[in-house]
Amino acid sequence: MEQKEKQFNLSWFFKWFLDNKAVTVFLVALLLGLNIFILSKISFLFIPVIDFLSVVMLPVILSGLLFYLLNPLVDLMEKYKINRVLAISIIFVIIAIFLIVGLAVAIPNLQR
Repeated sequence: MEQKEKQFNLSWFFKWFLDNKAVTVFLVALLLGLNIFILSKISFLFIPVIDFLSVVMLPVILSGLLFYLLNPLVDLMEKYKINRVLAISIIFVIIAIFLIVGLAVAIPNLQR
């Protein structure tokens, strides 16, 4: 048996509705306004999320920044046949030494 495909016939209203850009822009603006209105009424639900993100995002951003800054150095050390874990450990030890020396120099100067 043959199956007949049903074709969707557009009425004149539906064709006008799809072709009219002003109606589309109006509906998009209406939906955006409705979303903003609803979200402003339930904004108290997002306060814990914002507090959580404000605490978590600084370490995440700093770790990503350190990764992208130090990854070429680790790749260079790998090229010289140093194990990746050892290369990362060496870089962390060097950074820790710089921080300790920097604080040891800065704290007495700040106290004076």
